[in-house]
Amino acid sequence: EIRYATASATVSGNGFGTGGVAGIAAAQMSNVTATGDVSNTGSVTGGLVGEMYERPVDDAAATGDVTGADQVGGLFGWNNAPVDSAYASGDVTGTGQVGGLVGTADGGELSRSYAAGSVQGTDDVGGAIGANNGDVHDVYWDVESTTQNEGIGDGDDSEETISGLTTSEMTGATAEDNMPAFDFVDTWESVEESGAFAETDGYPILQALDAEVQILEQDVDPDGEEPDSEFEVSFDTLPDDGFLIDEAEDIVAAVENTGDDADTQTVTLSVGGVDVAQEDVTVG
Repeated sequence: EIRYATASATVSGNGFGTGGVAGIAAAQMSNVTATGDVSNTGSVTGGLVGEMYERPVDDAAATGDVTGADQVGGLFGWNNAPVDSAYASGDVTGTGQVGGLVGTADGGELSRSYAAGSVQGTDDVGGAIGANNGDVHDVYWDVESTTQNEGIGDGDDSEETISGLTTSEMTGATAEDNMPAFDFVDTWESVEESGAFAETDGYPILQALDAEVQILEQDVDPDGEEPDSEFEVSFDTLPDDGFLIDEAEDIVAAVENTGDDADTQTVTLSVGGVDVAQEDVTVG
């Protein structure tokens, strides 16, 4: 069993089964996040697990880019496990059986999950699943960011509840209206520009996972994490004929913040490549 785990390493493979947390797994997984990029010259590559067997997975997220040959997915390269409340937001690139969430679903069940990263391949490519032979319920994919008009590349989806939405429909407060299968009370949380978490609208995050990590991986900055500040430094009294050895000079530096938020800028005076003076200046 794998619970309450975060993997951030970049993973590279050259054979069968490569993933951000495990190459091949048959263990229950819950509250798991993988943020590193995953690449594999071989087949069966996933942002979370390369090949996932039978055991249930819930509250899981993979945000890194995933690159492989065939059977490549944002979460799993190959899967036959029940998966509930999960998402993948990294770019996914492969040849055949490539999906934003799962490359090949060979049984199992995928429910209440979404894909938001670019999905690129040559055969059996879907915004959510590349090749499907499993049950799919209440799954969403972003038709704009994935660049895929079909949620399932190959397989019968006539009885599956899978919906393609635009980026604006899946982000911010509108996600709660457009993704009604998601439980925004106990499981999911919308990321809104006006909220306490982010400065711009983002995709839904899982309440069971670290909010700041999920928001940063979306490039949606937490409030105050990066102040809107930009400094311009000018020296007003540099001598026209340069400096003389052992001669004292008074140097005046003007620091102006042209941004909207107060922040601190370090001003350093270097002579001949040697730092001779340094001062931290806070400007509103």
